[in-house]
Amino acid sequence: NGILFDQPNNRLNGILFDQPNNRLLVLNGEIAGGPIIAVDLTDSSLTTVVNTNISAIDGLTADQFGNYYFSSWTTDKVYRYDASFTNPPEVISSAHNNPADIFSHDNTMLIILFISGAADMQISVGRYSIRCRFNPAAAALCSRSYGR
Repeated sequence: NGILFDQPNNRLNGILFDQPNNRLLVLNGEIAGGPIIAVDLTDSSLTTVVNTNISAIDGLTADQFGNYYFSSWTTDKVYRYDASFTNPPEVISSAHNNPADIFSHDNTMLIILFISGAADMQISVGRYSIRCRFNPAAAALCSRSYGR
């Protein structure tokens, strides 16, 4: 019938195509335990990959080394899991204000932040970071920082 999730308040967020494993990885910060769920693209079966035990999980991405990253609105942090999800998530970036969607390419991490009507974007390359605030009523304001 084409319905993967059919439960009340089941709001999917952070969907990642995990090509090496032929699956979709899906977040839902409203499910207790903050699970990362795998949808097998061969048979559409659902499995819990890991329970993050972090609420309001949002963005999801992977890097070229097979590590997985997710963000959390409640902790204002971005976390990393290794390729096997066997170790606890490691905090790789913090002090964000509502980190939402994230994207990784090479050694660059793009973190989108939502703040009361404005959207912030933080681009991190290695230990360098640029942060911009976009507000429909004003021009973008950007600042640079070193270290995270």
